[in-house]
This record gives sequence, C-alpha cells and structure tokens, in this order.
Amino acid sequence: MIKTILKDYFGFIKKPIDNDIFTKLIYVLFFICINLIISYILIIPLLEYVDETESLITTDYKDASTAKVFVILVLITPLIEEFVFRYFLRYKSFMSNFISLEKWNKIFPLLVYLFNISFALIHLTNFSNSSVLFYLLSPIIVLSQAVTGFSITYIRVRLNFIYGVIFHWIWNLVVFFGIPLIENYF
Repeated sequence: MIKTILKDYFGFIKKPIDNDIFTKLIYVLFFICINLIISYILIIPLLEYVDETESLITTDYKDASTAKVFVILVLITPLIEEFVFRYFLRYKSFMSNFISLEKWNKIFPLLVYLFNISFALIHLTNFSNSSVLFYLLSPIIVLSQAVTGFSITYIRVRLNFIYGVIFHWIWNLVVFFGIPLIENYF
C-alpha cells in the first residue's frame, strides 16, 4: 500500500491529474508521517545551516497566550490558506460555467505549481529579515512549506477539501506544539 501511495504521489507531482482515490484518513496520517521524516532528515538540518549563515528572525508570539496562538496558527490560518491556495483546485459545476473540462485539464498542472509556490513564498512573511541573502536563501527557507504544500494539494485533489484542511490543522498542531514539546523533553 505504501508503494502504491508513493507512486501515486510522485506521479501527481510530475503530472497533476484531478481525480479521487483511496482511503482518506490513512492518506492524511501517512503524509503527516512522511512530512515529519522529510523535515527531520532534510529540512531542519538545512534550516539550521541557513540560520547560521543568515540569522532567521521569526515572528515572536511570546506576548500571546497559548490559546490565542492555537486558535490563530492551528485553526484559523490553515483554513484561510486552504481556501486561498487550494479550494479551487477541483473541477466542479461552478468551474464549468467559466472553463471547459478540456481547458481545465490543460491548465490544472500549472495551477497546482503556481498555487503551491505562492503558498510556500507567502510563508516568508513569518520572518522579519530583509537582507539580500535572506531572499537568495528563500527557496531553502520555505522548502518545508513547499513540501507540505504538495502533500496538502495531493490530499485535497485526491480526497477533498476538508481532508486538506484536516491535514493542515494536524500539521500546524504538530509544528507549533508537538515538535517543541518533544524537543524540550529530549
């Protein structure tokens, strides 16, 4: 099953196709695990190197309560991001009023890449750096969001919008609360 999911996922990245497939929650949990593995093996070490080269100044939430951070970063922001960057990535009767299915199938891969790159780059606003080096290193800085964005897009297209939102909620919960909690105890 893992081989089938991975083959379908990489096939989707290579040539995005709009259709439904397989068990929904297993996909969500599978890609949470895959993203955690990629983050710990590749992305976190890269970001630590970038941080040594160009100190990454992140948005500070120390003045906000844990409940406020949870509501904003785990519940509200992912929902807004999913509406903006992935809601329209399915051909539905609404879209049929504006574009034919044939044209949709031609532009769909472009839309996937365009929205995913935009999703990743918007996360540069999580930092207050403004040096030239920061912007040169920005593809590495937002690599996590790009990888996660493709996973969410895959889940959104293969399953449906709500599962993409659920993935995003779980991912932000893990990133903002789970990983720091684990790192503090180990």
